[in-house]
Amino acid sequence: MGRKWYNLKRVLLVLVSCIIALIFTYTPFLSKVNLSNNSILVKHLSDSFINQRPVEKDSHNPKLEEFSRKCSKILDPGLSDSEMKNFLEINQHSFNLRYNENGSFPACADYFIQREGFLHRGTVTDLERSLPVAFSIIVYHNFDQVEQLLLALYRKHNFYCLHVDKKASSNFMKLMKNLVSCFPENVFLAAEPVSVAWGNFSLVEAELTCMRQLLENSDKWKYFINLTGEEFPLVTNLELATVLNKLGGRNIIEKPHSHVSKVKRIPDNIPFGLKPYKTSTHVGLCRSAVDYLINNKVSKSLLETYQTYPFAEEAIFAILEYNNHTKFPCSKFDQKIVSQNITFEARYKVWTGNNVKSCISGHMKREICMIGVKTLSGLMNKFYGNRLAVNKFPWNFQPAAWDCLMAWHHTRVHNETQRDAKVSPVLLAKLSKNLS
Repeated sequence: MGRKWYNLKRVLLVLVSCIIALIFTYTPFLSKVNLSNNSILVKHLSDSFINQRPVEKDSHNPKLEEFSRKCSKILDPGLSDSEMKNFLEINQHSFNLRYNENGSFPACADYFIQREGFLHRGTVTDLERSLPVAFSIIVYHNFDQVEQLLLALYRKHNFYCLHVDKKASSNFMKLMKNLVSCFPENVFLAAEPVSVAWGNFSLVEAELTCMRQLLENSDKWKYFINLTGEEFPLVTNLELATVLNKLGGRNIIEKPHSHVSKVKRIPDNIPFGLKPYKTSTHVGLCRSAVDYLINNKVSKSLLETYQTYPFAEEAIFAILEYNNHTKFPCSKFDQKIVSQNITFEARYKVWTGNNVKSCISGHMKREICMIGVKTLSGLMNKFYGNRLAVNKFPWNFQPAAWDCLMAWHHTRVHNETQRDAKVSPVLLAKLSKNLS
């Protein structure tokens, strides 16, 4: 009897110890969670939860993994016509969210359950945390595309301003409001949206609107990147941080067009004796450069001058970057920036003029070649690691192209966590090759 009582006391002692340990472990977390208000949302987004867990591997959506393997055939230059035809004939997207198109959105808790494996929740590296990025994304339609783009980009330490065109439908606006409400800490809509028109100064106004809000909302981010809703990243966040680290904070602004003097759309009275330049509207800017754009007298005067000229978005960044006496922060003339000279541009974008034969997909919009299934092999083999994002993806054109690129992206993110958050050896090799 004495022996049995001794064993029972040992069992009870172990149980009491376990209960005490659990109380001490979860009390700080439970004290911060409002269980009546989307506790699953708090689980996904709260630092108090994430920081109490050991180093975590990202969960992976089995459907994404299977689709990624299926899409790997596209990268084979020897893919048969019949196999290519199978991808070309896919006429709908495979990963759209379940919701009502009248603007009815699932509760945030249900939304995150649907998106398990799409939203990165694994350990974020010190390098990524040291280089928080602010994104502006100009959108006006195709909610599914915008939602999937946001998920691919999203990290808790970054910031996201989504400018919804004033002309967007009420249902689209309602869905966007519901989406950002699930990311209350670092995703928001532009408070004063404008009606955006192609080639019009309104494109610049939309960018400036997000820039102002991003500056006001946080003093933490160090880099700004602009995107549209019809683009997709070619690098993961860890890969982006690796590139930005090598750039040392220098702006990403493409070299100006050599034929600028022949372009008619240049005002005669550019202030401060600035030389005209034109380049891509897609940029990456250090925080100081964004502050300069909003507050500096040179920038303000330049913006005022270009208000009535078409395609101002192609000129503003270039003029400030490539005129030495503007003292534009983080430009090629900024002596404070120490960077490695790598080949990295903001966008993969193919201008074809009116020559449809030079467009691999065979479809163009405003002289830009659309991204299709046949584009992917050359895109991934040649430009992965050299470009930040790819433009342009019409949502209903060859859906497999977008779905494959998205599946590969999430698979790379998942593989990074399996490598203990180490960047892809392929990207490192490409960056080393690009060093000059």
